Amino acid sequence: MSAINRSRRRSAPGRVLALALCATTALFGAGCSSGRGDSQQSASSSTPASTDPMPMTGAQFPLSITDFSGQSVDFESAPQRVCVLAGTAMNIWYDVGGTAVCSVEITDNVKVVPENEAAMRAVPTVGATSNVDIEAVSSYDPDLVIVMGGAQDTVLSRLRELGIRGLEVRARSHDELDSIYRAFGALTGHSDTAQERIEQIDEQIDGVVDRLPDEQTSVVIVYVTAESLAVKLDDSIAGQIAGTLRLTNIASGLTPDDPGSETTPLDIEAVAAGRPDYVLVTSMVDDDADARARMDEEFASNRAWQAVDAVREGRIAYLPQEYFLLNGGPYYGDAVTYLAASVYPDVYGDAQQYA
Repeated sequence: MSAINRSRRRSAPGRVLALALCATTALFGAGCSSGRGDSQQSASSSTPASTDPMPMTGAQFPLSITDFSGQSVDFESAPQRVCVLAGTAMNIWYDVGGTAVCSVEITDNVKVVPENEAAMRAVPTVGATSNVDIEAVSSYDPDLVIVMGGAQDTVLSRLRELGIRGLEVRARSHDELDSIYRAFGALTGHSDTAQERIEQIDEQIDGVVDRLPDEQTSVVIVYVTAESLAVKLDDSIAGQIAGTLRLTNIASGLTPDDPGSETTPLDIEAVAAGRPDYVLVTSMVDDDADARARMDEEFASNRAWQAVDAVREGRIAYLPQEYFLLNGGPYYGDAVTYLAASVYPDVYGDAQQYA
């Protein structure tokens, strides 16, 4: 992808994106992204001060964690029989030295730490992230079940009705990822390991941010599903990482499809009017190749896209699901680097080296 004529940078349009294609479902609660604080702000660092999204009381047992459902979950001692019902959470849990008695199926779009993969895949499964068998979970007699916020709210409610202790986590942002590491480190007795992982990720992100060009670059983040297209907002994984990289999301501030949603309907004319420097493509389809094929077909069949300079001039970046559908967890720093390289290859090199 060639460098862009920087004099053509444009600000986001003021108009609201009107409905052109049907809305999509919200991203899996993991999903979602980097960026400390509000992604609309131009931060000089990737790590400004912020409120802990999942605060803990106490550094040792007994301790309490206020999870993303707003409930305080108490622990007199370390949980011994843990079931983890989302791939991102499972990846982080094992990254800090945890073990599990059951989990969901680990899909191909979870980038598993190699030394943990055999152990993770050996754990008995209780269904898919989106289709958990509650009776199977209960049969393992867990003393803690970890669920992903948004996608598994109903699962959490059912578990609590059965008297099973549940902890709801979410990983759309850098801060949320850090909070999961801290909580998981405390629960597994490996707080030092968790802090090391946090510092490693922070250091990698700071190194990327320190090299950012002093330029105004705008993007639109298109979200592809099997049924439709939409546009990602600032609180999505891609939106928050874009904020960390000081990119202007032209959909910033627009009304989401539904409360809690991270998408808004797509209006190609409004995208053309916003003149984004890049079109970023995220997806929830079979795989990354399918997403690219679907967008190739869309660009070829819908002439309205030819009014978008970035499409006509080939400034399109496809973002891998392992980083932008699901939070990269241990590889979150690579996700930030991947997006930076997609927009500034002259600074960071070919994005594919970070995949």
